[in-house]
Amino acid sequence: MEEKPTPYKTAMNFGALLGLVLIAYSALLYAFDQTTNQALSWLSYVFLAGGIILGTKTYRDKSLGGYITYNQALWTGTLIVFFASFLSAFYTYIFTKFIDPGMITKILEETKMKMLEEQNMGEEEVEMAMKYTRMFVTPEIMTITVVFATTIMGFIISLITSAILKKENPNQSFENVIDNT
Repeated sequence: MEEKPTPYKTAMNFGALLGLVLIAYSALLYAFDQTTNQALSWLSYVFLAGGIILGTKTYRDKSLGGYITYNQALWTGTLIVFFASFLSAFYTYIFTKFIDPGMITKILEETKMKMLEEQNMGEEEVEMAMKYTRMFVTPEIMTITVVFATTIMGFIISLITSAILKKENPNQSFENVIDNT
């Protein structure tokens, strides 16, 4: 009996690679004091898309004989980002807990300034909002948030990339499709 290839090995390998790229990019932003630069943070989505495309295409071409369904591509892309998110979350925890715990203070100060300047909130409103913000800007909560937020964003990107990368096998009969589900 032929063993059906699964996306897990490919997803773990490309997830690890993508996670390391995201960590290197975060370290680079930190080295140039651009950690809170919103414009540069958007580039991480390009890395996510690139990792998803590269990993899914590799799985399609090397494990599935050049064919992949939309669902398989979606699952593979989401898995890649899921595994990458754990590496990125681990880095976030180590960074905010040990390397630069002052980063949390910096994030809180910038959040407060944005509330005061851009959102024209009153001092009492800002203090109430900051009370809740402080509860969620901790190394532990940020670590959990990285896993969920990165995986959700990866899923959204995979919805798009899967439509581009899918390649149905024209030789697959309807019975085979039902047997494979």
